[in-house]
Amino acid sequence: MSALSVVFTAVLRGRPVGRKAWCTMREDGSARIGALLFLTLLLSRPSSAETEQPLERYLLLALEHNPRIHAAQGAVEAAGEERRLAGALPDPSVSGGYFISEVETRVGAQRGKVGVSQMIPWPGKSAKKREMAGKAFSAEQEELRRVKAEVVARVRQAYASLYATGQAIRASRESLELLKQWESVLLTDYANAEATQASVLKLQVEMAVAEDGIASLEAEGEKAREELTALVGVDGPLEIPYPRLLPSMRIPKGALERADSVLAASPMVGKMRYLVEEAQANVGLAKRFFAPDFMIMTDYIFTEKSSSSMVSPEENGKDPWVVGASVTVPLWFGTNNSRIRKAREMRRVREKMLESTRDKVGAELAGVVEDYSDAVRRVTLLHEVIVPKARQTLVVVEEAYKNNSVEVLDFLDAQRMLLELEKSLALQEARREKKAAVIDMIIGAEFTRHSFIKAERERGRNER
Repeated sequence: MSALSVVFTAVLRGRPVGRKAWCTMREDGSARIGALLFLTLLLSRPSSAETEQPLERYLLLALEHNPRIHAAQGAVEAAGEERRLAGALPDPSVSGGYFISEVETRVGAQRGKVGVSQMIPWPGKSAKKREMAGKAFSAEQEELRRVKAEVVARVRQAYASLYATGQAIRASRESLELLKQWESVLLTDYANAEATQASVLKLQVEMAVAEDGIASLEAEGEKAREELTALVGVDGPLEIPYPRLLPSMRIPKGALERADSVLAASPMVGKMRYLVEEAQANVGLAKRFFAPDFMIMTDYIFTEKSSSSMVSPEENGKDPWVVGASVTVPLWFGTNNSRIRKAREMRRVREKMLESTRDKVGAELAGVVEDYSDAVRRVTLLHEVIVPKARQTLVVVEEAYKNNSVEVLDFLDAQRMLLELEKSLALQEARREKKAAVIDMIIGAEFTRHSFIKAERERGRNER
């Protein structure tokens, strides 16, 4: 049996592999590298029972079931009803009366009356009320857009955290399994007086640290699962496995070049802009309180027939019908002036809030874009340069160990360095997607989410 077969069989059966078995493979470098790759693939092979749910599914579930989105949608519907009510005429008034003391007239005694009246505001007032309600409705729509963008961003961030944690757990378990195999090697070498007790103890300490790290990572994974479950808002249990892939929803090139257009697209800025316009319409409404309101009315009087022979049959007991009108007199100029000053002050307050919101969004966006660019740079550096060199270093150190040039602890250091770099790569990938999610949330960039969901659906149809 070849030395390579000995190593494979020992690994599969859980038996220790001594240094001598490795050393017999010294003449065949490809076999040694193949053994290491075989171990890596064997230990990192995904379980067939693991079923990964795509990010698209969680996004669609959150948009459909998240309670915050439902609340914001309810506020939009209420504002829509308020817009339909704004500017409507007040309800008419119906009056009636009975004359305790009869009013004697030539055609008979008047017994009672009924009347109807309708208040009609100055025409400009109704128009301004409708304008104010329309701006408030648009502000609620912007708030709904902001809530949706925030929920989607938090789903993407929780998914990215789950991905990074899952990748770290996989790498840590793979490293732990390799440490266990090396423990068997060292115990065999120690029994043959080819390794020191310190090497064995240090290896066992490394294994204990790896097990503790895996437990901590699993706790972080549960927190990310709970957050994602809460954001999705689906009743009942939802199985959320660790994703093996993290879809890249990068910000399109040139999307952030024009600051004015980017800030104008922000739902937070849009909401404040509509609130400023609502306040401006309120100033116009306050000025129209100097104009009078009108009331038209009509009364119908019930009259009994007279016993006088001087009244003609046509006029005897004839019920009179009265039509009238009234107008309000805007006499309290101090009150109206106070109303105008209040509306103007509210407009100034909202203008300052709009300016502050623009500054805040611009500063936050600049910081997040810088972090996003840094994450993209680090992912590229780790993926294309550092991690491949670390893998190459591990192969070189492993070969040197088999040639008795280095100690096993040097191999463990190289393995640990590769593990940390792989974790760092997953963390930077998650950081990149988290920052992209925050950018989309700030500017309300549905183009990134919708293009991603469209691409995912197209990919699903092609796979079917």
